[in-house]
Amino acid sequence: MDSLPVVSPAVGWNTWSFERLTALSYVDGDRLELELRVSILDEIERERTSTFGWGDVVDLGPHAYDGSYLRLELNAGFEARFELEAASEGDRLALRVTPTRTSARRVVVEMVRPGRCGSWEREGDTWRLGDWRVACEGALPPHTLYLRAPGPCAAGGRGERLVVAASRDEAPGGADAFIDAARERYAGRCVRSGGALGEAAEAITRAAAWNTVYDVSGRGICTTASRDWCRDWQSVVLFGWDTYFHGLVAAVEDPAVAWANFAASLAGATPSGFVPNWSLGSGVATVDRSQPPVGAFAVWKTWLRDLDDGRLATLYPGLLRWHRWWMGARGTPEGLLAWGSDADAAYAFPELKQAMYGAQICCCYESGMDNSPMFDGVPYDPVTGRMAQADVGLTSLYALDAECLAAIAGALGRGEDAASLGAEADAVRERINALLWCEEEGIYLNRRADGRWSRRRSPTSFYPLLCGAPDARQLARLVDGHLLNPAEFWGEYPLPSIARSDPAYRDNDYWRGRIWAPMVYLVAAGLRRCGRRETARALAGAGLRMMLANWREGRAIYENYSAETGSGGDVPNADPLYVWGGLLGLAALEEVVDATPEGLRFCAGLVGGASVERLPLRGASYDVHAHDDRLEVWRDGTLYARLGSVGALVVDRDANRVGVEARAGAEWAVGGWAPGGTVWVGAGGVPKAWTADADGWVRGRVP
Repeated sequence: MDSLPVVSPAVGWNTWSFERLTALSYVDGDRLELELRVSILDEIERERTSTFGWGDVVDLGPHAYDGSYLRLELNAGFEARFELEAASEGDRLALRVTPTRTSARRVVVEMVRPGRCGSWEREGDTWRLGDWRVACEGALPPHTLYLRAPGPCAAGGRGERLVVAASRDEAPGGADAFIDAARERYAGRCVRSGGALGEAAEAITRAAAWNTVYDVSGRGICTTASRDWCRDWQSVVLFGWDTYFHGLVAAVEDPAVAWANFAASLAGATPSGFVPNWSLGSGVATVDRSQPPVGAFAVWKTWLRDLDDGRLATLYPGLLRWHRWWMGARGTPEGLLAWGSDADAAYAFPELKQAMYGAQICCCYESGMDNSPMFDGVPYDPVTGRMAQADVGLTSLYALDAECLAAIAGALGRGEDAASLGAEADAVRERINALLWCEEEGIYLNRRADGRWSRRRSPTSFYPLLCGAPDARQLARLVDGHLLNPAEFWGEYPLPSIARSDPAYRDNDYWRGRIWAPMVYLVAAGLRRCGRRETARALAGAGLRMMLANWREGRAIYENYSAETGSGGDVPNADPLYVWGGLLGLAALEEVVDATPEGLRFCAGLVGGASVERLPLRGASYDVHAHDDRLEVWRDGTLYARLGSVGALVVDRDANRVGVEARAGAEWAVGGWAPGGTVWVGAGGVPKAWTADADGWVRGRVP
């Protein structure tokens, strides 16, 4: 099995720069060759705006991950608005910046070759440096306008558009036609959704693609939580668990970007083997603490979509080291886990000790739930480096991590690892039930080191669903008594980050009462695993409606949302384009089509029906049309499956297996098999052998 490089290098034009949203950069491996930076000049105020944030966005348009097409509309002050549209192919770029409102402001494009010496030569509207040529249509002669810039600039007329074309050797003509053709091509290949899913697929893809940058310091292509955060931190900043969720969102349209994110995360692992809470491109990172162990879960789910054994094998050792670090560093005497911060962390700036490590707040940061009421008043033990409280969420995620690593090891043919990790997952699951299930209240709870229960409840109480811990009786009490209880977690906007009955819920501040997409996504996944699919569908549907309402209102996918109004913009500390907010859309999309260990699952049943088109799964492109009463699936443009009922089909071509979940009498059919071949069909729980007809179709009726 070939080993792939950990870092994913970038090649070509894209919005690679974390510093400038409106810069187009050409990167070739580890070299930044050329950058065209777009700014807006206000001659009256003598100011040139070159840094734009998400608050300046009017319309977040499409963005192909490969940079082949993108569009963005921005506010540029005093009602001035401009549309930036670009297309690329190879080393060719066409860039068009057009005013969308009457304005006297000018478009300026600065040409930068970082770290390169040499003289720009100019012939009319064309600039040349080495083998690069940049041609500008509608630019003023440079000597007519005073601009403060270190290199050559092209400035458009007042209120006029500016078109720039760049390539090696010959500056291409026909920029307008090139951009228009690229727009049509991308529109014909991008993932899109409809029906009850609305524009969820497009929205979450745009949020992730516009936040995907290139870390020239060595981590390669990665999807940041938000460009605004990177600009504030003055570096490409990656957060521990965020980056794995970003990969899941990116995989909806381009699994390669998901793999790149996972590689970038593990490239920043500490010498101890754990992925840090946060790390910068400069090399600074939190060496005292990690973040929730969702890495193997995200990698396994992505492999189920993409089946890339090479990348799976490359990532496995790093994921395994991270997993093994947890029990050694955060394990309690009972074999559970608690959040922590190493008191002897070797930071180079001891004057920041209390802010950086060896403090209770740092344990909270490791949890990813910075100010959660779950940790109020919980002491920190500097001897053990842990909070004095076993955490049900962390312990459950650890069990899930072991289970997913066992599956990865099995897929890679590492049977001994698979058996050991599987046994560990079973043992931790048993300890969760024995030590963290509160029979009195019918819910999983955190437990203090002195044995007392922590009575505060958050969605982490439902994380044992993810590792399959509860039995049928526990499941009923947990879901019906607490999750679906509107006094605790249910309602029009379900799953606040602390129970509605908790006094801290009213704070509506970050993890003190607001809704967070990762919690919704994980709990929905746990519900599906444990057979509560209707509840999972209701939870995912509510999150989807909330996400779409905010997207349609302001092209925003927020970091968190109000559990009272569903608004993300009601507080100042909810970033308006935070990638993991797209997990709300992904949870709903997975209700229609998902890649599972049993095979590709296609499902009908969302109220109003739903559709997904051009979804990449296992080397093919799928269109799924799930109506109120039937299901149709198309594979690479050819009809592939039908179900004449509300229900689901699970198809595993490699194992010649089909699973049918539908009412009695429902007719179904799946194509693409070898004519005359035998397919095992699970109908009513009883496997039956079926024979494909001469056209490669297997057909049947649910008994």
